[in-house]
Amino acid sequence: MKYRIMTMAAVIAAASILPVYALSEEELIEAAKEYIPAEAEFIEMEKDGKFWEAEFILDQQEYEVILTGSGKVKEVEFDAHPETGGKSFALETDEIRRLIRKQYGNAEKIRIRKKQSRKKGCTYEVKFRTDEIRGEVKINAETGEIIEYELRYS
Repeated sequence: MKYRIMTMAAVIAAASILPVYALSEEELIEAAKEYIPAEAEFIEMEKDGKFWEAEFILDQQEYEVILTGSGKVKEVEFDAHPETGGKSFALETDEIRRLIRKQYGNAEKIRIRKKQSRKKGCTYEVKFRTDEIRGEVKINAETGEIIEYELRYS
């Protein structure tokens, strides 16, 4: 009996000092907004397994931020609509590397692949890493405009 009371007391004590990590939906939305343009309008929040997905829109461009219940951002996705590439590969791969380094600072292991389709035009698909991010970016091969990205945070 004495052992059971001591065990129960230890469990109650541990539960009372453990921090509560679940944020409210409003707090999760605010955490997500730090990773997208300030003007983006919130659309909806959905729970998907152990993660929350916050969706935003700005000028027909969609942003999705995936967070834990504690507000830690795991992934950010961007999709421009319509997703259009260029008419040609006007930009060289060195220019694409500079663009990625300018946008994402200490990007390394940059891999660039040319893609061309009748519907979507000419694009560069770029994969890279930083200390915090594993990223995939699609770039208009003529203008250098980022038309899609997916950033995974460690």
